[in-house]
Amino acid sequence: MGYLIQGRVVVPGETSGELLVSTEPLSFWGGYDQQTGEIIDRRNALSGRNARGRILAVPNTVGSSTTTAVLLEAVRAGTAPAALITRGVDTFLALASVVAGEMYGRPIPIVALDDAQFARLQTGTQVSISADGKIKTTPAPPLVTVVTPSYNMARYLPETIESVLSQNYPNIEYIVIDGGSTDNTLDILKRFAGRLRFVSEPDHGPADAIAKGLRQAHGEIVAWLNADDTYLPGAIRTAVDYLVSHPAADVVYGEGWWIDEDGAIISRYPTLAFDAKVLQRDCFICQPSAFLRASSYRRCALDPNVTRSFDYDLWIRMSKAGFQFSSIPEYLANSRMHKGAKTIYEREIVLRSSMDLLKRHYGYVPLPWVFGYTAYRLDHRDQFFEPLRYSAWKYLASLPLGLWYNRRKPLKFFSEWALKGAQELWGRRPRLRRTPGPAC
Repeated sequence: MGYLIQGRVVVPGETSGELLVSTEPLSFWGGYDQQTGEIIDRRNALSGRNARGRILAVPNTVGSSTTTAVLLEAVRAGTAPAALITRGVDTFLALASVVAGEMYGRPIPIVALDDAQFARLQTGTQVSISADGKIKTTPAPPLVTVVTPSYNMARYLPETIESVLSQNYPNIEYIVIDGGSTDNTLDILKRFAGRLRFVSEPDHGPADAIAKGLRQAHGEIVAWLNADDTYLPGAIRTAVDYLVSHPAADVVYGEGWWIDEDGAIISRYPTLAFDAKVLQRDCFICQPSAFLRASSYRRCALDPNVTRSFDYDLWIRMSKAGFQFSSIPEYLANSRMHKGAKTIYEREIVLRSSMDLLKRHYGYVPLPWVFGYTAYRLDHRDQFFEPLRYSAWKYLASLPLGLWYNRRKPLKFFSEWALKGAQELWGRRPRLRRTPGPAC
C-alpha cells in the first residue's frame, strides 16, 4: 500500500522516481562520485548504489562547504539526485540546491521530515514529490539484479549491456564483473558509468565472476547474462510478473534463440518444460532466460569451483533440493554461439565436465553424453556448427568408455547401449544426432 507524507518544503520543486534511503549520515566529499552519481562511501549501506536521477533520503550530511561543492559539480555533470529528503533542515544541502538554481537553472527539490516520517521511507519505493512538500509513495516493483561476467568480450559487450539497460522495467541493478580484460572492455564500461557498476580484476573464470557479482546483489530477483548473450525486449518484466504472481516458484525460465556472431537467428534453443528426470539426461534450460529468487539462490548458490557446466550443476542441485522450476512460453533471451564461445572451443572439456557432474550427482552418465564425448575424441567435430555424425565404429567405441564411467551400474548402461544400438540398426536415430545441452 502507498502512503502520503506532508513534509516541510526547504527548496520547492516537483519530481518523481525511485527512493534510496540511508539511515546514516552521508559524506558527500569522498562519498559521492559526482562524475557518475555512485555512492562510494564504504561506511554507508547505500555504497555501490547510484543516486543519479533518484530521490535520495539522508538524515543529514557529514561535511560543510564540501557538500555544496560536490553537489554543484554533480548538477553540472547531470549526475545529481532528482530530489533530496532530509531529517530536519540541512543547511549545506539547501545552499547547494539554491546555488545550483542560480548557476544552472536546476535547483534540487528538498523536503524535510521529522524522525517518525523519515523512518517510514524504504529504498526501492517509487515516490512523487509535489511543490507543497507532499510525498506520495507507491509500492516499488522488486529490484532485479543482473550480473554479467566478462573477459575480452568487447566485440559483443555493448549489445549485451544495451539489452539490459533498454529493458522496460524500472528497478534494475546491473553489475559487470570483468576478469581484467586486455581489449577495450574497460573503455566500454566507462561509457556506461552511472548506469551500471563494474569491477575489473583477475578472477578464476565466469563461475567465480558470477558468484562474486551475486554476492554484491541487492535484488529480490537475480540473474546472470554472459557478455555475448542478450535479453529480448520485455524479458525482465515478463519474468518478474511471473514470479510475483507465482510465489511458489523459485526459478522461472523462458524460451530462447541460438544466434550467431552477427546476431542472426540460428534456431530455437531446445528448451523443455521442467522435468527433474529429464534433467538427469539433458541440460534443457536456456540459462540467459532464467531468473531466480534471491532468497532461493542464497540457499543454493553457484559453486565457483565448478568451472564448466556450472549452470547445469546449479540446476541439478536446486532440483535435488526441491526448489520449484517453472517454464514459460515467452521468448526472453538470445544465446550466442560462435567459435570463440567456451562451449565450442573447449568442447572436450565441457563434455567431460558434464559427464563428471552427472556421475557425481546421479551416479550415472547416460549414453548420449558418452557417445558425444567418444565421437568428439575421434573426429573433433564441435557438434554444433559441425553436427554430430553417427558411425558404427564410434558407437562401438562408446561401449568401453560408458562401462568405465558407469562401472557401478554396468548393466544399466549396457542395456541402454544395446537398446539404442538396435534402434540405430533399424534406422531410428533420435537421440544420437546431437549431444544433449550443447550450451551447458
